Amino acid sequence: MHLLFSFLIISFIFSLKKRFDLNYSQSPILVISLIITVLYFNALYTSLNIGYFIVHLLGICSIFDNIYLINKNKLKLFQNEEKILISFLIFCFLISIASLFVKFGIWDEFTHWAPQTKYLYLKNSLRDEFTEFGVKSYPVGSALFYYPFLRYSTFNEGVIYFGHSFLLLLPLACFIDQKEISWQKTIFKVFILIIFLIVFGVRLGPIGSIYMDQVVAIFFGSILVYYINSKKTFKEIILISFLLISFLQLKDSLLAFSFLIIGFITIDQGTLFYQRKNNITLKQFFVLISTLSIFSILSLKSWEFHLESINIQRTWNINQNLFDIITITLFPSEEYNRVILNNFINKLFELYIIPNQVSENLLKYFPPV
Repeated sequence: MHLLFSFLIISFIFSLKKRFDLNYSQSPILVISLIITVLYFNALYTSLNIGYFIVHLLGICSIFDNIYLINKNKLKLFQNEEKILISFLIFCFLISIASLFVKFGIWDEFTHWAPQTKYLYLKNSLRDEFTEFGVKSYPVGSALFYYPFLRYSTFNEGVIYFGHSFLLLLPLACFIDQKEISWQKTIFKVFILIIFLIVFGVRLGPIGSIYMDQVVAIFFGSILVYYINSKKTFKEIILISFLLISFLQLKDSLLAFSFLIIGFITIDQGTLFYQRKNNITLKQFFVLISTLSIFSILSLKSWEFHLESINIQRTWNINQNLFDIITITLFPSEEYNRVILNNFINKLFELYIIPNQVSENLLKYFPPV
């Protein structure tokens, strides 16, 4: 089932690219975000089974749509742009295949991330107040993304890592140079990028980990790069709403980072207006910023309301004043804050020897970020 669903994702990426006239670096992260968004709101308000049906229906429709586009000569698989996208997707698929043999081996995988995924797999619904595992208030965005890979098959740790590799790798398409003319150079650059990420502690493929810290960081950077490399049209920016909804469901207390993205877009658009280089009207600008803010708050508050409905309180909450967060980080007034900042800086620049998930000894000496 995981191979079938990965094929549907790839088909959906091509269809979305052509129908929304996107560049090849934008559609992969959009497809991931749409899958998480559809499954999340259906699990919350209707049924996860309905969300699963919608996602697969969209995927199947995309197959027929791509066949239609090929017949009409509107989708040319052997043009340079399509070659670059195909080569990137094949590269991601091969790395994901290599993760099928990985087993859980880190503490939080056993105590939270894996049980959360298995509960969704067994119950086809979000957790209730009587279920005890991990951090109760954590969102389930990653587990929702793994869910279609696992459905109608036995629960398999390798399949979770397979889905996680897709979740981790596909957003990296945003970093592909739009002016690149060679698919070989694209693959080489993506390979170098992945090596760089591994050195800084990101674990994927045969050395994978389903910790979400790396995914959150990559998603955050990819959303910014998505906007920077876009033509900054109304359509492209409004689609960031789906990216922010799914981003906020990856881990707890990410609203401040969501508003950092919105703030960056606001400043950039203000500069473009001042330079008279803007591609949107002032009215569209206010609609965009309002929409992005509303959907971010909606994503967060909908999860908080769900937690309240099952009598679970937030474990951590840093969604406070953004200026206070920046001030505390840059100018720590307490020894505790200084320790946190110093540990973060030291960990950020710590060189990793590539760990092996299978080896418990290496896990002991090279703990995850």
